[in-house]
Amino acid sequence: MTAPVQTYLPGASTQTVKAITQQLCGHQLSSATIRRMVQRLDGEWEKFARRLEEPHP
Repeated sequence: MTAPVQTYLPGASTQTVKAITQQLCGHQLSSATIRRMVQRLDGEWEKFARRLEEPHP
C-alpha cells in the first residue's frame, strides 16, 4: 500500500494513484480511500515531526 501513498505525496492526482494501484495490485482504490490514507499519514507525520522537535535526554 505504500506505492499509492508515495505517489500521492509528491502531488500526483488521485486518478494517477488509482491507475498505479490498478497496475500493482490488480484493483483500484477509491478516491475516498486514497484521501483517508493520506489524511491518516498526514496525522502520523505531524506526530513524528513533533517528536523530533522534543528535547532528547
